[in-house]
Amino acid sequence: MGKRVSLVVLASLLFSGFSSAEVDLSNSFNGSMEWGYKGLELSGRYTNFSLNTDKNKMLIDSKRSEIENTIINNAKYFLTTDNTDRDKVFSLNYIGFNSGKLKSNTSSLIFGISSDINSRLGLSLNYGMGKVSDVKVKDISGSLFYSSKLDTSEYTILGYIGKSKSSSSKINQMYYGGYGEYKHDIPSYWLGSFEYFTPFVYGDVNFQGLTEKNIKENSINSQFFNTTIGIAGKNEVEIDDIKISTTIKAGYNRELLKDKKYNVLEIKENNVDKIVTEIKVNVKYNETIDIYGGYRFNKSLNTSNNDGIAELGFKFKF
Repeated sequence: MGKRVSLVVLASLLFSGFSSAEVDLSNSFNGSMEWGYKGLELSGRYTNFSLNTDKNKMLIDSKRSEIENTIINNAKYFLTTDNTDRDKVFSLNYIGFNSGKLKSNTSSLIFGISSDINSRLGLSLNYGMGKVSDVKVKDISGSLFYSSKLDTSEYTILGYIGKSKSSSSKINQMYYGGYGEYKHDIPSYWLGSFEYFTPFVYGDVNFQGLTEKNIKENSINSQFFNTTIGIAGKNEVEIDDIKISTTIKAGYNRELLKDKKYNVLEIKENNVDKIVTEIKVNVKYNETIDIYGGYRFNKSLNTSNNDGIAELGFKFKF
């Protein structure tokens, strides 16, 4: 209950701070505005998560991936395809997720406001229904995020809280976490200039907490805190009104709380170090339609385990 109150208080403080700023929202939702600038969006995304790991860890790792997909990646894709010329935005999203034993369908409403063309503050509310093995589960969560883009760098911070519960009480989970990401273009005097792509370095930190009640109604906490550093390149091609963006990443990920992971199972993590590779492609038509897809592959350096995440989605802007 305390975490829910904290989230509401944080949301009130953030939005009250923005409301006191001089943000001109008078042009939003104006019927005379051209398509793509009215501040309304409709999007859908489907994710397939394949995992090669210890069977005892599979459900928890699938849940962690679902949280990242439903909350973190939902905000990141919203920001990636965002047009900050719009002072405020309402975005309605569908998110499908499948990892074999865990399947879910989530509806998400994002409300974003901007004080200038370089930043966006957003609130996301999510409601999902799914299955864990053969058990039906309902999930509700909320998140706050902020992003700022400068000439050669950008950063995003996000915090969230949520709950998963089944009617049979076989599943009763609370989860919470935070995420931060930073990107910076590599200066030309470091590596020289490149004709076909823009190189940049990136880093992120990702914290997740999972509280689950066992049969005796005792709460067990599992915590995950990992960080990634890497290098990437982005290519953009414009053909008339169509822009095609391709981003390729390669990085190193390390888990910092290996002794606190999987406390629910009373086992520790042995996949501490991972190599992360990722490719994303986005096709944009004017400011009205985005179609995007991507694949991420994580390979453990400690064991033979690996996992892959494939995504495909679209967005319509009104």
